[in-house]
Parts: sequence; C-alpha cells; structure tokens
Amino acid sequence: MRNERRRWLQGLLVFSLCALTAACGEGSTPERELEPGTRPTHDDESSLESRLESSPSDSFTPVATEVGLITLSIDGLGTASATGTLQVQKPAGATVRRAFLAAASTGLTRRKLINGDVRLDGQTVNWSLSVQNNISSWNHWAEVTSIVRAKLDKAPAGRVPISVSEVNSSGIEGEILAVIFDDPAAPARTVHLLFGTQQAQGNTLDITLAEPFQGNTPGLLLDLSLGISFGFQSGTETESQRSIVEVNGLRMTSLAGGQDDGENMNGSLLTVGGLDDTHDNPPPFLLGPGPRQDDELYDLRPFVDEGSTRLTLFTQNPSNNDNIFFGALYTSSAAAAFGEAILLGPVEATDSAGSSHRVTARVQDRSGQPLAHQTVNFLVTKGTNKGVSGQATTDASGHASFIYTNTGGPGVDQLQATFVKANGQKGVSNVALMRWTASPPVAACRDLFLDADATCGASGSIDQGSFDPDGDLAGCIQSPAGPYGPGTTPVTLTCTDLRGNTSTCTGLVRVVDRIVPTLTCPVEQHAECVDGGATVAVPANASDNCGVPQLSGPGPTRYALGKTSVTQTASDDSGNRVSCTSTVTIQDTLAPTILLHGQNPLTISCGKATYVESGASAHDACFGDLADPLLPSGSVNTRVPGSYSLAYSAVDPLGHVGTAYRVVQVLDNPAGCYQPTWTPTGPLHGERGLHATVRLLDGRVLTAGGWSRVSELYDPSTGTWSNSGVLSTTRRDFTLTVLTDGTVLAAGGAKGKADPSAERYQPATGTWAPTGFMNVAREEHTATRLADGRVLVTGGNSNAGGASCELYDPSTATWVSTGSMSTARRLHTATLLSDGRVLVAGGLGPANKALASAEIYDPISGSWHIVTHMAAARDLHTATLLASGQVLIAGGADAPLTNSAELYDPASNTWTSTGAMNQPRRYHTATRLASGRVLVTGGYDDRTGIHAATELHDPASGTWKVMPAMHQPRYRHTATLLSTDQVLVAGGLSNGDQSTSEVFASDDL
Repeated sequence: MRNERRRWLQGLLVFSLCALTAACGEGSTPERELEPGTRPTHDDESSLESRLESSPSDSFTPVATEVGLITLSIDGLGTASATGTLQVQKPAGATVRRAFLAAASTGLTRRKLINGDVRLDGQTVNWSLSVQNNISSWNHWAEVTSIVRAKLDKAPAGRVPISVSEVNSSGIEGEILAVIFDDPAAPARTVHLLFGTQQAQGNTLDITLAEPFQGNTPGLLLDLSLGISFGFQSGTETESQRSIVEVNGLRMTSLAGGQDDGENMNGSLLTVGGLDDTHDNPPPFLLGPGPRQDDELYDLRPFVDEGSTRLTLFTQNPSNNDNIFFGALYTSSAAAAFGEAILLGPVEATDSAGSSHRVTARVQDRSGQPLAHQTVNFLVTKGTNKGVSGQATTDASGHASFIYTNTGGPGVDQLQATFVKANGQKGVSNVALMRWTASPPVAACRDLFLDADATCGASGSIDQGSFDPDGDLAGCIQSPAGPYGPGTTPVTLTCTDLRGNTSTCTGLVRVVDRIVPTLTCPVEQHAECVDGGATVAVPANASDNCGVPQLSGPGPTRYALGKTSVTQTASDDSGNRVSCTSTVTIQDTLAPTILLHGQNPLTISCGKATYVESGASAHDACFGDLADPLLPSGSVNTRVPGSYSLAYSAVDPLGHVGTAYRVVQVLDNPAGCYQPTWTPTGPLHGERGLHATVRLLDGRVLTAGGWSRVSELYDPSTGTWSNSGVLSTTRRDFTLTVLTDGTVLAAGGAKGKADPSAERYQPATGTWAPTGFMNVAREEHTATRLADGRVLVTGGNSNAGGASCELYDPSTATWVSTGSMSTARRLHTATLLSDGRVLVAGGLGPANKALASAEIYDPISGSWHIVTHMAAARDLHTATLLASGQVLIAGGADAPLTNSAELYDPASNTWTSTGAMNQPRRYHTATRLASGRVLVTGGYDDRTGIHAATELHDPASGTWKVMPAMHQPRYRHTATLLSTDQVLVAGGLSNGDQSTSEVFASDDL
C-alpha cells in the first residue's frame, strides 16, 4: 500500500460526467431521441456540426479559498421541474462566512444562462463567471452569500432547505450549493472551491501540503468532492458513460459521473459529492453498474505517502460526454494550496504554557515551486498570545520560520502568515492552532497479585489509568521497577508531565509461585528389532522456575517388538508435579537377507546341459533363520538361448519380503537348438480389429472390443476361444489393464470415439460392470498399472486436450486427475520402468505431427519431467522394457515410415541407436520373451502393405533376426505372451479372415 500511495498525490481531480444528447435550449429541436447524457453518433454530429460552438479554453481551477475554524456544506439538485429544494447542513452555533452557487446548462443546447434564470428562495442569482464547456453548453458561478446568509444564520442547527426555481428547466441540468460556515467547534480547516470546465485531454491539478503527511494524525481529513453535469449511467455492469480519476498516477475511480443528485433524463442529470454521500472510495477499476457505486466524494488519504508534501490529481472523461465543472478540496488537521500561495504548519500543536512554539511557512509560485527571498509576516490573530508577531525571509526551499514564547498562559492561539504575491495582492496562509496546557499529571495506582514467571519472579504495572488533564503526560515510572520475587513488595509510581510536574501513588505487588515444572518427553522413540527386541533409553528434560525439579522414570530398558508406553514425572520443591508419556516402538523394517547357493550368474550351453536348481536360504534380523531351502519363481529353457532371471523370495512374520535373483545365461549352440514356428490355433468367434488382449492371472487370455461387444477367453490348454461377458458398448482404440486382484479394467474408446466411460471384468463370473467415469473422454490413449496397483491413463484423442492424465484407484473405483504431460499426444507408448516411473514417448501431437519428445511420470510426486528427445519422431511404434531396464523403441514414424530402433537408458537419460528392423512397420506388436529377446509381428507399410513378416531382436548383440512369417498378414492385431513362453497373435486388420489366431513357439518342444 505504501508504494501505491506514493503516486496518489500526483494526479489531481479527474471527473467525467455524461453529456446530454438532445439539444433542449430555447429554439432548438433534437434531430432524434438519444439515451440521456450521450453524444450523437457520427451521423448525428454531421447534422449538428453547424450548431456546435468551439471548445472552451477555461480550465478547471480554484476560484475561492477559505481557512480557519470552518465547516463546509455541499448539496446538488438536478430536476426536470421548474422548482426544487437544495439543503444546507448547519452546525450548532455556526454562522455563514461565504456561499457559492454553480450551475450548468443542458449539454448540446448551447444555452448560456442569464441573470435570473436561476433563483434561490425567490431571489435572482447574478452570475460572475460563465465558461463554455466541451459539450456545447455553459457552466456558471455566482457568490450567493447575501441571498442565504440571513436565513441560515437564524436557522437552528441541522438541515435547512433552500428553494430553487429555474427558467426553462429542461435547458438547465442543475445547481450545486456550497456554504462555508464559521464554526467555533470546528478544527482548523482549509476549503478550496474549484470551477471551470473539463478539457478534452483531461485536467491536472497540483496540490501542496503545509507539512509532511502523517497518516496517523488525529482528525486528519483530505476529502475531494466533484460536481458533474450531463452525466448519465444506465445501471448496466459495463457503463459506457463514465469518467476516471487518478491520484499520483494511481486510479482512484473509473466510474465517476451519473445522476445520483438528479433524475434519469436530460435537463436533470447532476451529481456532486456532498450531503448524504460517503467518502469511502469505490473499487478503482469498477466499471458498473452506476450511478450509486460512486457518489463523487473521495478520501485522498490512502493515496498519500508518509512524509509527502505534494500531490497531483488528474481527471478525464474518455467518452467526452460528461461536464466536470465543480470541485471542493476540504482538509482538516492539514492544509493544502494551489499555485501561488503560502502554507503554515504545523496545523495543530500542543505544549505546556511557558514553552516556545515554532511555525514554518512555505511560499510557492504559480507552478508550485518554492519562492526564495520572500518577506513573510507572522501574526497570532487570536488566543492568549494575540498580537504577537514576527517577520522572516524565505530560504532557497521557500521556507521561513517564526518562534515565540507563551506568556499568556493556557489557551488556544490562532496563527496566520502573509506575503505579497506577484500581482501585488496579499497572500494569506491557512490557520494554525497552538494549544497551551498547564495541569499537573494524576497518578493512579492499584495492587497486583502475580504468579511467578520463568525466572521465579514477576513483572507488572501498578498504573491504573494515570493521566494528565492537559494531555502532555511524559510518562510514569514505578520503583522498584521489578521483576519482583515471591512475597509482598511496596511499589511507588511517579508520573511526570512535559513541564516537569510530578505526582505519586503506592501499590502492593504480591507474587506467588504457582508454576509447575516444565517436562519434555520425546513423543516417540524408535529402534530396530534385533533377536526379538531392543534396548532403548527415553531421555526427558525437566526444569522449574524456582529450582531444579526431581525426575523419576525408567532408565535404559529392553523392549519387545511392538509399542510400549513409558511415563515420567517431574516434581519441584513447592509440590508442583507434571508427567509426560512417550511411546517406545521396536520395529522390524528390514527385509530378510537371502543367500543364494551355488553359482550366480550361471552359464550353460543351449541343448547341451540341464539346469539344476541349487536353492537358497534366508535369515531375518528380528526373527532369525527362515524357511530353507527357498525355491525360485521362473524357469530356464535350456533349448532356447537367452538370459533367464530366477527370483527367490522370503517373507518374515510381518510381511517384509526379501528378494534375490540368479541369472542363468543359455548360450547359443552352433549345432542348433532354436526352431521357431507359427502354429494356427482356434479362431475367434468373430472378426476383430482395434481390440485389446490381456493374460489373466490363471493363464487364460481375455480379448475384448473391436467390432463386437462380446468378450472372449482363450484357453492355452485346449487352444480354443469361448464367449465370456458383454461390454456395455463397443470399444475401439481403448485400453485393457489387468489389476492386482485379477480383474480387468476397460477404459475409453466407446464406439470408436473419445469417451470417458470405464468398466471392470470379473474373471470368476465372466461379467462386466461399470466402474466410474474418467475425468476426460479419451481414445488412442495408454493405460499403465503402477507398482502400487493404481492405473495411470495418459493423453489420447480427447475433448479436453491430449496432455491431461489421470489415475484409477481399484480399491475405491475412483478416478482422480494427476499432473499433465508437457505435450498433448495420442498413439504414443507408455512403459513402466524398473524403478516404478513411467516413460511416455512419441505419438501424434496437436498438429497431427509425429513427436520425438519423451517425458517421465513420477507416481510419488504426481508430476512429469521432460527427458532427452528420441532420434526420430514416431507414432504407432512399440516400446518394450528389456531385462537390463532399458526401453526398446521400434518402428513407427512417418515421411517415410522407418525401420529404425533405439534404446532409452533411464540411468543416463540417453537414447542410443540399435540395429534396424528388416522391415519398416507401424501398427505392429513387440513382445519380450522369457529369454529377454523381443518378438516383433505384423504391421503395415504404405509401400509394401500389410505384413505377415516377423523378426526377433537380441538385446545382447543389438541385432534383428528374421523369423518365420505368420500364416495371416495382419496389423492392429494383438500379441500376448503365454505362461508357456509362447506368443498368441489374435485378430487384426487384414485382407483375409480377421478372426484367425496363431501361436509362436520359440523352440520345437
């Protein structure tokens, strides 16, 4: 706020009032009806061009200034009637000093008011100033003190009505009455009344303050009132007719203008900040609705920086259809001036009688610049030191000071300063008040009952509202000052005012030690279990304000596996006691350690040796030796060359799993052991393409989607398909995911379009059931089961854009959004890495261009980060996680279709080229066999058509080897690794039968 206020004073008053659009002066006839307060359109202007007068040259400037103990009352009236009433708020005991009336004729009427067009209480108003404005009408000014003084001076305090009558009222927008009262009960104030006309480019007024601004000054007032005619606001949320006001370059309002002191018609459009208005500022950039959102009365204080002595107000009506013709700057506990002037400060001060007081005058020229070498006369005009005077000359900063000593005793002095202006006239400053005080302070004491604090003592004040009647209390000091120990202590309070007068009183301070000791126990102690338990010490810290407490509790103790509560107690010499409890947790967080028997790694020759399992044993730090021997999961096919990984697992009683791996390398045999074949198997019950296939936990294979809602199961033992369950809708370009409980999730791609629906297959019953909706409709997306069992869905052809991602929680059957990818993509790949993260690569981007970009999802943080780009942009490619943890990317891309392949290494975040496939492909499949090799089947090439060709990638050599062709060319088919290490290929788009299936066997067994 402080930086914003720094610019507040740089812009003076900017007001915009809506101008009337229909000329309504004598002898004028409107061309056609327009909304009140609006200018004509270009067509209207061409018809009025000969009747519009030239723009005025008179600017918006101060025309009257009054200082002293004064009060200002402002009220406005806009009415279509010939008569109306203005009100004046008279303070009790006040008399009229001066009164002024401002009026404006209706916009575009060209009417210039004459004497007698307006009457107050039946008396003719004679205009002293008349200024043409920018909307082809006139603004008028008159002093009406002689008309209203007698009535207002005799009236009681409160609202006093002043009748107004108008000649040809439709040609007069309204009047503003400003009355300045001499008010003995008022503080020293300054009132500047401004009059003129708003310039097309806006008006800027510079203001100088008598002394540096202090926002916490009691009674401080810096109010600004604006008077605007021909301003109309319709009450819409975006008002087209409005003016802006900026203070020190900061917007104070964007909605000045309107007709809140008038009526909703030409000839009565008027507003002014005055009676029944509040100076609470509106929101600065509020554009509607009007007119009551801004009542043209503003508080300038929030825009002034501490210590500032200048401010600037700027007003502008962008629509050039409001008439800003009146303003009032009203200050209290501060003084302000425009142009060539003299300012006196401090405006208000208080000191003891007999002291000296210093006032400083600042003299400035018409541009607000300081005037040096000017003679300034100072005079105490009223008060106990009336008549005291002095003279000084201004320095280079325009300042001159006067010091005088109080010799008249307590009371209030009024001071003013004068200088001679450039035109030879006397310039008179604002009134400054000096209050002289003379009463001694009053000391008031009380007895205190205190509890001892952390230092075994207590502090407090026995002061019970000591004060000084003159308001110049310097302070009160108590002796002894404290802190006070236990027991009773007499304390004397001595109060002194600024003149050195003192008074004393005495109170008793009684201190009792009621504080219990402070005891801190660790919330929880943790130790790792060794041989069924662990020895743990539970440290506790105790202290007391009046001594050392005694601490009781257990020492180092052996605790069994699990949680144990431990309580400790601290007692002080006063009998205060406190206890705290800790939890000791002996935990088993370590998994069992597995020792492999025999060789690891083990190398044997293909077809020449038999693998013999050596076994393994397990030991747990907490529970000791576990089951022995351990048998591995996985198998070794000595007839198929490759690298086989055998996993050994052991579980302790708490469920911690220890795992070890044995690598068996089966080497190729020149004599031959590898005889791959394709064997037809039972056909699907119907043709399928754009479908999905997964292997269930029991080894059977589920296929769903494509052209049919009916799902089918493949039994490897019989080589046949059977119908099982019906989807809620046909699905294509969707995803199937096997969940940890064995159920299967189908998501998106309903009827071959982006769709948010999802359903879940129960193998036990062979049925599908809905399972919530994704947050985004999708097709051509990916679904990846994470290590914690949730399913990550990424991208796809989506109504909401293909960068969004979401997670499916099988335990709650709910979908939640997660971090979005940096790039929208579909027909991409998603690969679960060994460390649990997910690699997304390639795909089609927003412009249907193949992407080379890749990024990785972190399930822990739910965020993505971009990784190194692939060497080639790809879509409709394959991605396969190798045993090494690297990811093999093959095929895809376009212009032209590529047979290239590359490897991503998560450890180094690098892509490296590997051997190229023998055929360019897209829409193909890639399946990792138990040997670690990758089988690629089918696909499509724009130049060679649909593939029946297959080939095998050897990660060890980085080469591809041609395999026997499938019996059926196909693409957009599925390939599923069976538990026998065979690969089942089913369906797919083809020129032949699209319901065929066949099995790839990696050897002749």
